[in-house]
Amino acid sequence: LNENVTSWHCLEPDSRLCKGARQNLKDPRCHLHQITLSEFNKSSCANSIVYLDVLEHIADDRAELETAYQSLVPGGHLIVLAPAHNLLFSQFDTAVGHHRRYNRASLSAVAPKDFKRLSLRYLDSIGLFASLANKLVLKQGEPGAKQIRIWDRYMVTTSRIIDPLSGFRFGKSLLGVWQK
Repeated sequence: LNENVTSWHCLEPDSRLCKGARQNLKDPRCHLHQITLSEFNKSSCANSIVYLDVLEHIADDRAELETAYQSLVPGGHLIVLAPAHNLLFSQFDTAVGHHRRYNRASLSAVAPKDFKRLSLRYLDSIGLFASLANKLVLKQGEPGAKQIRIWDRYMVTTSRIIDPLSGFRFGKSLLGVWQK
């Protein structure tokens, strides 16, 4: 964390995941709460709110982002990383509790209108093709450890080169940044 950050609040409503995350906290400025954003009830106090592979798990994503908007200070940032393309929706998505995947239009549609969109781009272009191959050919519900290592070591590294060259026009994930 940046040394100018006075506190960082992580919210995790799942007790099992919260317990696991708590064991990994190293920075005393980081506070983990076993609650949702609406339960946190710190209206207009956050400089940034980050959803990393979280929004797709929330049934009412529009209401969640409205709560995020209300929780941000003026000029604050909302950052969302979410799985892209409903075409890729698979058994794995269902197994891990995803309600949906997004494209640029659907993620933009759930963001409150008063947000100023700064960026909306796809990431992990190679992962898009690997996920499509899994859905159509392998049909695995969950990747194995070896597949994850290959993904992390080779596919993500290659995507980091390809994504900017393609203008971030395709990928298995979608990254959006808005400002209040």
